Amino acid sequence: MTGTLLTVQIGGIRTLKDGSVSITMDTPELSAGKAGEIFNLRNKIAYIYVSERQIESNEKKMVDSLEPEITGKTPSKRLYNVLYRCWEQANEGHAKFDDYYRAKMENIINTYKSELNP
Repeated sequence: MTGTLLTVQIGGIRTLKDGSVSITMDTPELSAGKAGEIFNLRNKIAYIYVSERQIESNEKKMVDSLEPEITGKTPSKRLYNVLYRCWEQANEGHAKFDDYYRAKMENIINTYKSELNP
């Protein structure tokens, strides 16, 4: 499947609790077919190219030829999200998630470090 090219206006940018970024893009009115193409991409990893200038056909072909490297969340992102949920349920005295995360990661690192041969 090749991608679909849209004209968009960046409507909003915000950071989320886990440090990721949410970008809202507004389009002019879309045809039913174009809207269907976008809905088919829901919950899929996709590439996006944002530019203030018109995207040339050779650039579109190049982007269409790329294969997403990640299917779903990376293992490190999954661990980060699990640790965040643990902090929400029992912060172990850490007022900020970043402090909790660093402490837990240090524990994980030291556990595996202790298993290394001298």
